[in-house]
Amino acid sequence: MTKMLVLEERDVFERHAPEELHKCCEITLMSQFTPVKEILACASDAEILLANPTISIKEDLIDGLPNLQLIQTEGVGFEGVDLNAANKRGIYVCNCRGVNARAVAEHTVMLMLCCLRDVINGYQDVLEGRQNAKKVYYMKTGSLRDLGDCTVGFIGYGSIGKEAARLTKAFGARTLYYKPHRSDEEFAEYCMLDDLLAQSDIVSLNLPLTKESENMADAAFFRRMKKGAILINTARGGLVNSKDLIDALASGQLGGAGLDVLDHEPVRTDHLLVKAPEEIRKKIIFTPHIGGVTKSAFVRTYDVILENVRHIQDGEQPINIVNQPLHV
Repeated sequence: MTKMLVLEERDVFERHAPEELHKCCEITLMSQFTPVKEILACASDAEILLANPTISIKEDLIDGLPNLQLIQTEGVGFEGVDLNAANKRGIYVCNCRGVNARAVAEHTVMLMLCCLRDVINGYQDVLEGRQNAKKVYYMKTGSLRDLGDCTVGFIGYGSIGKEAARLTKAFGARTLYYKPHRSDEEFAEYCMLDDLLAQSDIVSLNLPLTKESENMADAAFFRRMKKGAILINTARGGLVNSKDLIDALASGQLGGAGLDVLDHEPVRTDHLLVKAPEEIRKKIIFTPHIGGVTKSAFVRTYDVILENVRHIQDGEQPINIVNQPLHV
């Protein structure tokens, strides 16, 4: 029986892993925070490593698993995996591309709507007895907006960006997208990055975190955005420079932000954005990296995982390979 090492919280894995996976694999389940030495002491014979997509899989762990054939992330992200180490060993690294597209796209649109309707601050005012005063304030200022009146720009136009564009277009919004290579334009029109930033009332980040994209949303990026625009990030926290975001919100260059992800997760209470002055935090909606954490997304995720386990068992090439192992 194939030996699988799973680095994930026990309750999460046991809640979502299908019975078929238990039938075809001998599973060693450990927390994703387990030290490498402890992992190797218990599971050095693992042939498949299934890992939470937010953790680091470094060379010392990879080299300590001599029978390893597949590193499978339990999600879309794979930036924590040392691809060079896997390549040298001829180990496949695969993700679950596309499985959470609908879930993350819905979350992206939810953050847009929450920012446009100032949901968090309105909620607090109702709790504190200012419901009518807040309503009158919004009527006087005209500060609440329809999504259908906005131009929405998507940076990154893979399965998530495209689905989010489809949804926002259904609201009546004008939709733009930018990616290095032009794609189909069924749900959004192609636009160069500078033009997208200048025209968009809402800018949504829907691209992977790479060396090239890290901190791309910085001071210069925000200066190129339309004044008062909203930033949405449901991709990776490292795409955004937190200090520069605070400065852009403080100056009014940005009108708000909806963030499902922050740099340096798990997020601590001393994070720059979390401990920002109250007037800044009132312009931000935080959610705890749950865009893709829906029941249906997990079902689709484990469909892919099970398919790749069977490919490895049958000596076949798996799907959703993200590296270049020597034997491919």
